[in-house]
Amino acid sequence: MGKKLFLIFLVLVSFMFFGCQEEEIPLDSSLVLSFDGNAVSFDDGFDFTSAKKDGEQSVSFELKNTHSKKNIVVSSVTTSNPEYSVESLDGTDLGSGFTLVPGQILVLVVTLNPEEEGTVICNLIVSASYEDGEGLKELIFPITSDVTGLLGGFNNTGFEIRGNKKSYQFGDVAIGESVVRPVIIENVSSRRLKLTRLEFSSSVFSSDIETFPVTLDAGGSY
Repeated sequence: MGKKLFLIFLVLVSFMFFGCQEEEIPLDSSLVLSFDGNAVSFDDGFDFTSAKKDGEQSVSFELKNTHSKKNIVVSSVTTSNPEYSVESLDGTDLGSGFTLVPGQILVLVVTLNPEEEGTVICNLIVSASYEDGEGLKELIFPITSDVTGLLGGFNNTGFEIRGNKKSYQFGDVAIGESVVRPVIIENVSSRRLKLTRLEFSSSVFSSDIETFPVTLDAGGSY
């Protein structure tokens, strides 16, 4: 009789011990990056161009600790391409490390400053672990942007390159003659930009710009 009770007691203790063990949640399930309330998929990546609204150059993400109990230590948030930059909305230093308590959200602002037209590819890299050191991992969020066509056009508010006038009148021009009008291209942004080409919808127009790219300093003109 005593042996039977002893065996039952051992089984009961084992069940209680293992039943109390909390299943470890992977870090990439607890640290969630979202845009407009929707989680950013690791597999699908993020289309930066489609997310831009009204000519904005930056897109905001929410980085949230969804774990119910554990703090998450983020050691750094970086980008793999210098044409993209990332900073926190509240001024948190993303390079020196910070802690997110359960439920806490940090807003990240990613900005694209393309040097030329084309497809710009980047990884947003979040290096983090649980506060106890478990789950150390680099979370990589792929970002792409199609810059083709975004740098052209005087009235583009996204990159803020514009002409000094909204329209230019040439009047009546006889065949074989030409009329010249000065056009000033202004960079009204806060950074240096490059004008990589200038195109006209009709072959009867031309410009005196002989070589590209043309560099426009912040606040400068050509």
